[in-house]
Amino acid sequence: MKRTPLKRGSGLRRVSVKRRAALPAYSAAKAALPDKCEAQIEGVCTGMYIAPHHWFPRGRGGPLLPGPTQILYNLCQPCHTFCHDHAPWARENGWLKP
Repeated sequence: MKRTPLKRGSGLRRVSVKRRAALPAYSAAKAALPDKCEAQIEGVCTGMYIAPHHWFPRGRGGPLLPGPTQILYNLCQPCHTFCHDHAPWARENGWLKP
């Protein structure tokens, strides 16, 4: 059976229209965060490679932009990993949504 070649249009967008509209506000929110790790977890914190941490993880339905249901923190990578690896501790200490 002879098949016709697939016809592709312009392809998939790398960033959705909705996300593209929210990116300037997200960049401004990240710029407003302090330049140091806010968690300072004893024995874990290095203070290097600071990145935003979402209080309500976006993978669990949290919004991108900060607001009443989303809080952004600046955490170093080891502190960020520790918070997600030890979720009960992070919820108890306010680093993740209860």
